[in-house]
Amino acid sequence: KLADYEGKKFVSIQKADVKLDETEEEKKRFSKIKDMYKPLTDWWKDSLTEFTEKGAMKDAGIKVEKVEISKRLTDSPVVVVTSQFGYSAQQERVMKAQAFQNKEQ
Repeated sequence: KLADYEGKKFVSIQKADVKLDETEEEKKRFSKIKDMYKPLTDWWKDSLTEFTEKGAMKDAGIKVEKVEISKRLTDSPVVVVTSQFGYSAQQERVMKAQAFQNKEQ
């Protein structure tokens, strides 16, 4: 496995806690943007939590941990990521396939 390149460690972009290099000015600007959009992200979290815990998806086992503004999106309005220590999308597919496989094999 290739774990790093030229002193930079590889990380999965699918995980939630990806850190990108940025200047102090970029950090301050992003902090202001997060504060500006906080009412919207709070509303989305409440709405999605209600939908997944009480609504049509309550039996799916989906949990919304947080909704936040991201710096890594450029062309799409939203992305669903796994927590830093959770299963990746591929791991989840493998686990589901193993759980539902034919037991006679």
